[in-house]
Amino acid sequence: MSSAAKVLAALRAGAPLDEAWAHVDALVEGRAWREVETLFEALDAWTSPDWVAQAASRRLACVVALADDAEGARVLVRALAGRSEGCWGRAVELAEVLAQGQRVDVLSALLPERDQHVELVARWMHGLVARGCDLSLEASCAVFQDELGERAHVLAGAPLAPSPFERAYRFPRAVKDAVMSASVAPLVHTGDAGALPPVRSCEGVFEPGALFRAVRHWNEATASVVTFTEPVGGAPGPRAFSALPFEPLSGLSLRLQAVPAEAAAARLFSAAAWGGAYGRGDGSAEARVSTAATLGALLGLEGPHDWARLADEAAAARWWLFLGTPWFADVAWDLGLACLRTDHETMVLLASTDTD
Repeated sequence: MSSAAKVLAALRAGAPLDEAWAHVDALVEGRAWREVETLFEALDAWTSPDWVAQAASRRLACVVALADDAEGARVLVRALAGRSEGCWGRAVELAEVLAQGQRVDVLSALLPERDQHVELVARWMHGLVARGCDLSLEASCAVFQDELGERAHVLAGAPLAPSPFERAYRFPRAVKDAVMSASVAPLVHTGDAGALPPVRSCEGVFEPGALFRAVRHWNEATASVVTFTEPVGGAPGPRAFSALPFEPLSGLSLRLQAVPAEAAAARLFSAAAWGGAYGRGDGSAEARVSTAATLGALLGLEGPHDWARLADEAAAARWWLFLGTPWFADVAWDLGLACLRTDHETMVLLASTDTD
């Protein structure tokens, strides 16, 4: 009996899923791609119970995506062709696993077949860029990127080379059943030295837009733009920040850390890519765009962005992460970010949480 037949027999018999998964793993480890394709078709025709086919298809797709094999990736793209999210799992998730498990040359080999599943291949390509791959000199990738522009795709404006502010992006551990959330480095208290100038004005931001793009899937977000009477200098500490008229900063327990632009971008990227406690994220490909949009809004730049200018402005600004006050639950799905723009008199404060 073939491994594919063993998978189906185990599922029909109601055997423990671990038994079926062992046959799935053996099928892929043996690079039996014709059998894999047959199994995809059989699972597509499976009628009852639906959740069994969905679980098996998801497992099979993730294992194939991690196999680092051009023919396996080709089988996966063919299996997904013409299908919506359905039982195969979201294109976002599978593109994430492909970007984690496959080499750039595998992507290049499949680009001629991209029309079979444009969304999957586009997110796979930009997932590789988010992980530090420079694809700007890959002619086939450049052609595909131009096509995305013609389609007005969400990834059309993103460059094929990593931007300087993308250097610290953190990535999850890919597993066979799903993609786990990336961990976030703990916030370190930086002491309490320095003051802030008097506040001239403080205006809340209430309209949804680019400023909230990176945290759009989170439960709650708030922001304010603070203008000071003179340029901010020195190293203002938690006491100075907690006096600002912004509720998420209020409290003696405020923890504050000055960070470089790439650390601020990495925190926004994690929120956008991996989601929070309740909502799924957009995956690393679209999170590149979401992070750039929020960074641009924090810096006061109008979109669509020139990514080179965005990187220069981000590097010239000052950034702080903050947490710890009663507004936050003080868990992984909290974000507090302050950006002092390059005029040194305007500070934008953003806080978000995906907890109750």
